[in-house]
Amino acid sequence: MRRFRRHALLLLFAVALLPGLASARDGDVPVSGQTIIGQDERVQIAGTTLYPFSAIVFIELLDEFGEPFGSCSGTFIGPDAVLTAGHCLWDSDFGTWAADGYRLVPGKDGGFEPFGWDYADDWWVPDLYAETGSIEWDWGVIKLPDDSLSVSAGWMPVAVLGDDTLRALDFEPAIVGYPADQELGTMWGLSRASFEIVEDFRLFYDIDTAAGQSGSAIWSLADGPNFAKVVGIHTQGIASGSLNNGSRMDLELLDDLLTACEVMGCTIEFEVEDLAPPPLPFRALLPAIARD
Repeated sequence: MRRFRRHALLLLFAVALLPGLASARDGDVPVSGQTIIGQDERVQIAGTTLYPFSAIVFIELLDEFGEPFGSCSGTFIGPDAVLTAGHCLWDSDFGTWAADGYRLVPGKDGGFEPFGWDYADDWWVPDLYAETGSIEWDWGVIKLPDDSLSVSAGWMPVAVLGDDTLRALDFEPAIVGYPADQELGTMWGLSRASFEIVEDFRLFYDIDTAAGQSGSAIWSLADGPNFAKVVGIHTQGIASGSLNNGSRMDLELLDDLLTACEVMGCTIEFEVEDLAPPPLPFRALLPAIARD
């Protein structure tokens, strides 16, 4: 579905982040139970201009008058494409778009917007999410007019990784975004040594999250070949006992992201680990950047 156009890091992460997230849309209209599990361990990110934090985007929801009324979190996954949750873009209760416009700010730190900002040029959610509102399809893509923001902020590649890789005890999943329970526009996050549960379509973790962080990427903090690769999207609070969870990046989800960019004319970077490439007959026509 398409929205038609309208008028060293590990040390810093330890000092400024990690061992949460949700949507300010969540903060405005409850969408899912983004949850602090026990004691809140989230840490504020001080170095928002340093990669990969620079690629994390504050998404401001705007009404018909251009006034902000909520926020979500997102991530640059290409020079002009931002990944986020579907419920930040589509209001399944009313069967309409969640906002009349979006202002996107990478690396925002309170009132400091180091890379500038821009309005969304277009946005997209899967048809099945618009039809059902199911968490199984809760993702979306926002297209920027050009690469003027990402040329300095950078982006994080999307990665379809196998079970063994995701279940590694040292994968270090991280979630970083803009929670609505903290000072407006400040970046917070947390990481763990490993996921609690890895399923075919979902990832479960005991990472603290709060409203405002929906749409945040789930990515690896571990130093190595998977550093800063996006392996999921944080969308849901407590489930399966005492765990927050999000959509796992699989071939079907990647197919949807590529479909979004085919429709809107945006570009994403992706890779698939030891798996057959997505069965997309139009793939060769897409402006996608395949990693070496």
